[in-house]
Amino acid sequence: MSTNTRRDFLTAAAAGLAGAALSPASEAISAQVGGTRLTPGPNPQGLIGDGRKRRILLRGAVVLTLDPKLGDFERADVLVDGKTIAQIAQTISAADAEVVDCSGTIVMPGFVTTHNHQYEAIQRSVIPDGLLAGAWPLETYGSVVQNIWTAGRIVDAGNPNNVLWDLGRVPYDPEDCYIAELIACLSQHSTSHQNL
Repeated sequence: MSTNTRRDFLTAAAAGLAGAALSPASEAISAQVGGTRLTPGPNPQGLIGDGRKRRILLRGAVVLTLDPKLGDFERADVLVDGKTIAQIAQTISAADAEVVDCSGTIVMPGFVTTHNHQYEAIQRSVIPDGLLAGAWPLETYGSVVQNIWTAGRIVDAGNPNNVLWDLGRVPYDPEDCYIAELIACLSQHSTSHQNL
């Protein structure tokens, strides 16, 4: 069992993200947890496909189960049978499974998510029928969520030096960000104990 906490993981991951953001030459995000380097590869080892019919053994990962009864592991295996997480243990034998070396990665069984702006969770319904891309005055994600609610200003898309509207401050307070992160984490955690 791991002695590292989720806070340790999140702190290390945040440091890796910050480092990647500050270094444009960085091709991968890296972090350090309990002596394990966490660097995702360029290809998730060919796992894209029809997972419903596959038996896959994820071997040797840092495993965060999100289950207090099972705990977290600095190194463990996860057996996925079709759409079901069949087993989580320090060592699993499954001769009929495809084996994926997950050394140096983090596996969170049941935690299925995609690109997510957690800090915007409380803004989810601000423009439910809005467009994703486009400049002001179009009602878009960029103009409403990113510019008005997150930055507090709108600039001319043709001339970024021309400020069309400026609230004078960022309207998104630290408390707003905390609440949004909490809501996002709780909503993601509620699905973490379900099958893939």
